[in-house]
Parts: sequence; structure tokens; C-alpha cells
Amino acid sequence: MNDIRLSKSTYCNGVQCPKMLWLMKNKPEEAVNASNESVLENGVMVGKAAQQYFGECEIIDYSADKSVMTEATKKAMESGADNIAEASFTYDNLYCAVDILHRN
Repeated sequence: MNDIRLSKSTYCNGVQCPKMLWLMKNKPEEAVNASNESVLENGVMVGKAAQQYFGECEIIDYSADKSVMTEATKKAMESGADNIAEASFTYDNLYCAVDILHRN
């Protein structure tokens, strides 16, 4: 079975150019890496701005093992955190990560 997981960036690349998405998924060695430092820096800036907007946040540390992040998110929710930065979830073999999860 092919890996069909899409990140927000990968999805946006596919909307911009379906051929680029196909290459990234089927022949990654031939795909042009469209990401650059300024894109990554902007992502970090947006995340920090969101944290400042919502105030005190429980921050979920990045892990390549997504189950570590989803478990940390679950623990933060159970502890009553009002704001969780980089919260992660899985459902029905789907993965989702959000900049801020705000208890409402």
C-alpha cells in the first residue's frame, strides 16, 4: 500500500502543481525540494504568534514518532491545560497536528 499521508505543505504543493505532488509521493529522488528556510521561519513565527495570542500554553515537543506526540497531547488534555501548542491527534489511521488547541 502506498503512503498517502499528506501534510499541509504537501497538500498545498499538490494544489499548486499536481505533478509536483505525484513526484514527491512516487519519485521523491526526482522531486524538487520546494521548501526553504524562509518558509520554515515563517511557520515558526506563526506558531509563536498564536502562542502569544492565547497566552500560557502547554507545548508538545516534536517527535518523529507521532504516537509520542499524540500521547503527550492526551496527557495535557487530561491534566486540564487550557491551551496546548503543537497538539496532535490520530483517528481512524489519520494524523492531525494543530498550532494551538484551545479549551472552549
